[in-house]
Amino acid sequence: MDTRNEHWQRRNNHRGLPNWASAALGRTGEVAGTAVSRVAGAVPEAVMEPIRRAGDAVANAAVLPVLGVATELVELVNDWALELN
Repeated sequence: MDTRNEHWQRRNNHRGLPNWASAALGRTGEVAGTAVSRVAGAVPEAVMEPIRRAGDAVANAAVLPVLGVATELVELVNDWALELN
């Protein structure tokens, strides 16, 4: 039992997301941050606001499905654990 708990503790981070999802979110954030910083120096502020809104929409569109799948996966594992007990 302790070995199984240690295994799942290593695989999951403190937010409850699988490590692959957490890493994907982290990489997405880094890439988006780099792109925004490059554009910020070349684009006037009046143009930046729509770009920020578009960036937020893209980030939400990318993150929401990942979080939904992660939540469903956790619920599925919980259901399996209840069935086993």
